[in-house]
Amino acid sequence: MTTATAPRSTAPAIHLRPYRFRSVALTHPGCVRKLNEDAVLDRPDIGLWAVADGMGGHAAGDFASAAVVRHLNAISTITSAFDFRRAVRAALLSANRELQEKADDELLDTIGATVVTLMVHRGHYACIWAGDSRAYRFRRGRLERLTRDHSLVQELVDAGSIQADEARGHTNSNIVTRAVGASERLDVDGLYGSIEPGDRFLLCSDGLGVVDEAEIERRLKAADIGMATADLMRGALDRAAPDNISVVLVEVEPYRQAGDAQHPLQEASGSGPNVLLTGSFLSPTSELAHASRRRLLANDVIIASSLDGASRPDQLPCACSGAKSPSTTDRTCLAENGLATKGRCS
Repeated sequence: MTTATAPRSTAPAIHLRPYRFRSVALTHPGCVRKLNEDAVLDRPDIGLWAVADGMGGHAAGDFASAAVVRHLNAISTITSAFDFRRAVRAALLSANRELQEKADDELLDTIGATVVTLMVHRGHYACIWAGDSRAYRFRRGRLERLTRDHSLVQELVDAGSIQADEARGHTNSNIVTRAVGASERLDVDGLYGSIEPGDRFLLCSDGLGVVDEAEIERRLKAADIGMATADLMRGALDRAAPDNISVVLVEVEPYRQAGDAQHPLQEASGSGPNVLLTGSFLSPTSELAHASRRRLLANDVIIASSLDGASRPDQLPCACSGAKSPSTTDRTCLAENGLATKGRCS
């Protein structure tokens, strides 16, 4: 099944200037699982994107990720960068309460989802996340991981108990230490930084972890973001991805209009991202990826191609083109579900 997200607004928002943002979102159940418990949010009209990954080791993972995206999607009015970040955090707290209440009502231990968000405002970006869904920045041909996994394996790496290259295939790679809905108190981390023309931001669930970061960097060098996104999905499916895979790719382009003035927030804020919520400094890292768990938005594949206010169709390439025999490795392979269909620009 292939679904395109619909645009919400046809006018570019002032708070997105001096840039415009083109984005593509894909999600797929992978080559093993029938149910997709990932959810994606693609809102270039307000500058908000997210990936939520329902915890497949628990009940109702698809409900959990859908709830997280629903609460984030309710955000509409952006008055300042501070209010934007506060609105995102409030949406996650509301989702956390809903999932806690549902678990209590249905006598379930945990209903939860990891989440990573990206928001943009006046030449700056911010990420807020919980769990091991990740955000990357691709700048001048180099990939940097912006987020730090909230996972048991990451804690083992930090403690020096295992090496970073051992994390990917570790038996506990599916254990997260934070998630929306996992406990009454929701702990999230955040960071921010300045945007440059040509930047690409990648959000992904841990299902993309079968593709190492060196290969992700190489695939992101494709000129067209639709091609790059589909290429990432193909890379995961070619490795018989055991988990759901979600990818959101956002590209930054200059936006200029006669009379536009430089906004005060455009002054330099440092080259590295800063933690928003804890007050400490978080440097981008580039350790390796990881393994399995969760997922949602529509059952099989979701695609969206967006470019601020416009409304023209955009042809996306097939993510499985070139696969030797997609039907033998994945019955719902993108090639057989019509990924090469029209996306949308919002």
